[in-house]
Amino acid sequence: MRYEEFTIEGRNAVLEAFRSGKTIDRLFILDGCQDGPIKSITREARKGDTIITFVKKKDWISCPNPESIRV
Repeated sequence: MRYEEFTIEGRNAVLEAFRSGKTIDRLFILDGCQDGPIKSITREARKGDTIITFVKKKDWISCPNPESIRV
């Protein structure tokens, strides 16, 4: 079986991936971002075995949109 790695960015895309039953190994969230959609995403992540990592803004440089979520 072949393993492929995908990156999903954006609140809605990540939330839909969780709700559709996709297996998500790791979730990166901008530290301090705790609005409604982020809380929903972290709640969905905690239901499974997803590793949640909060990233400081200075380490978020490689992301083109600092408000997005990387999976």
